[in-house]
Amino acid sequence: MMGCDLREGLGRIALVLFGLLLILIGELTLRWGGYGEAYNFVIQDSKIHKGKSSLNSQYVALHYFKHLPVNFSSLMREKPWFQDTEFFTEKKQGVFRIFTLGASTTRGFPFTGREINYSRFLEMILKDVVPGKNFEVINAGYDALSSFGVLDLTREVINYEPDLLIIYSGHNEFIGHFGVNSTINYGNQRWIMDLVRNLHHSRLFLAGELMVMKVKGVGKEDANRKSQVNMFRAMLSKSNITWDQTEHSIALKNYQENLNRIVTLARNEGIQVMLLSPASNIRDFPPIRSIPDKGLSGMETSRMKKLVEEGRESIKLKQTALAFNKLKAAVKLDSGFAESHFLLGKLLEAQGNKVEARKEYRLAREFDGVHLRACAGMQAVVRKVGKNKGIAVVDLESKMEKVASDGIVGDNFFLEHVHPNINGHFLIADSIAHALELERGTGLDGFWDWSRLRRPVEYVRQIGYGPRQFVEARYTVGRLLLDFPFYHCDSGEKILRRIDRLNAENNLLKTCWQIKPH
Repeated sequence: MMGCDLREGLGRIALVLFGLLLILIGELTLRWGGYGEAYNFVIQDSKIHKGKSSLNSQYVALHYFKHLPVNFSSLMREKPWFQDTEFFTEKKQGVFRIFTLGASTTRGFPFTGREINYSRFLEMILKDVVPGKNFEVINAGYDALSSFGVLDLTREVINYEPDLLIIYSGHNEFIGHFGVNSTINYGNQRWIMDLVRNLHHSRLFLAGELMVMKVKGVGKEDANRKSQVNMFRAMLSKSNITWDQTEHSIALKNYQENLNRIVTLARNEGIQVMLLSPASNIRDFPPIRSIPDKGLSGMETSRMKKLVEEGRESIKLKQTALAFNKLKAAVKLDSGFAESHFLLGKLLEAQGNKVEARKEYRLAREFDGVHLRACAGMQAVVRKVGKNKGIAVVDLESKMEKVASDGIVGDNFFLEHVHPNINGHFLIADSIAHALELERGTGLDGFWDWSRLRRPVEYVRQIGYGPRQFVEARYTVGRLLLDFPFYHCDSGEKILRRIDRLNAENNLLKTCWQIKPH
């Protein structure tokens, strides 16, 4: 009997080993045949673009957005090339190479392509104020990436001789791929996310992904810039668009772990890292969802909401003292209701109390039930990682507050909730350059000459920003605000009317007013 059991056990082990051998053979065969090279993140073309590499958007689309309800197959090419991210594979002597890694802010949303963003401004500024050096700033930003995606891309670019990695993430830990409330988060199990991310480099896994993508794309509209798919609706978990304290803690833990891994990967290769602490619009972007305290009774909740409504109406009637009392009473009943703090911020700002107004605006952001703006906890994580690892951290929000005439960050630097306008992008680039000057070990000591810095308007002209880019960006923002999950109907309508695009979006506007949360 024991001999039978032993033979049976050995047979099972042999079958497993044989299966693993077949997988290995299949993987090596596909690699030997060059299968899947068109889906590497960094690609080369020895014929047309000899000696150069390019960052591959197909890699990001396939691994991070194939779940969207569009046909990505129409975008995929056998020999892709993206000129706006190309660079010399072998870094030329004397070049200081920088990769900027992040999400839509780094890429330059809502501006099209990669022409208008802080990365380009940074390269222009550095070439001016460090005349004795040559700079390459390569933009590795992709819309809607969370820090998981940024970590994945970091693993790829560190093989291409960067001198510095600039990391800007934190706004997408809620909705981005593997985010706590993303449709793709594997139950917030970190080990599964790590496994899936590692499988991105398997050719067998790639073959399966491509097959799934083609099947899912049947009957769907082609993926392009004119697609009407709402990314927020497609990426947020349908069962929950807000998060609780447990999910908040998981997001902070994952964010910190990802930043730590990014820094460790770079350090192991002798690469310097700079972290940007995420900033957002606190004054001119109301909270998306205000959630009552679950500990209140039904009567108390109704009373609190009535006080907020009365406070809002008093503001419209310019009854400042009455509005202040109503809203303070609402906060006393429920200190975590976001709208109360936002309205108090408006009142305090109108009274000239900028310091207290800023505090209330920040609280409104903290208590916003739909976390599409990085909270104070995310900013604290960046500072903590920077301090523990001994690397530079640029506090963008503080930089903006110092430059703002009233010390409050709003539409003076942002187009909506988190995406900078042209002023915001330039300030980010300028802040990075000044922080870089203070860094030791860069080889840039003694080369800086800030007298060569030109006026901001000259950089704006050089980057190609003009009326067309302004209108198209505003059009994108206007549509964004009218749709899920924002439903900021007043703001969206106002923007579209100003650029004479309201008639084109009448249906979207009507829908917004019909389902706008009250």
